[in-house]
Amino acid sequence: MLIVLFAPMPALGLLISIQDRAPILQSITFVAGLAWIATYLVFNTRWVRWPCPRCGQQFRDTWKPLAGRCRHCGLPQWAADDTKAAA
Repeated sequence: MLIVLFAPMPALGLLISIQDRAPILQSITFVAGLAWIATYLVFNTRWVRWPCPRCGQQFRDTWKPLAGRCRHCGLPQWAADDTKAAA
């Protein structure tokens, strides 16, 4: 998720720094910035709303997106076997 947030920054920074030389670059920079924001929002929404494999509810909390356990049933994030977490 952080890659989606920070990866486009160098390219957008370059576009912003050279957009005075060609007016078309202002439009390209604006569209690229909107696409970056939309992509981040989609990835973030999918990350936060990921369903728990055990209970099917939302795995992460909206305010704690890096939580290590399901907020409903307590399943650990990278549990290889569901039976060990339930015991």
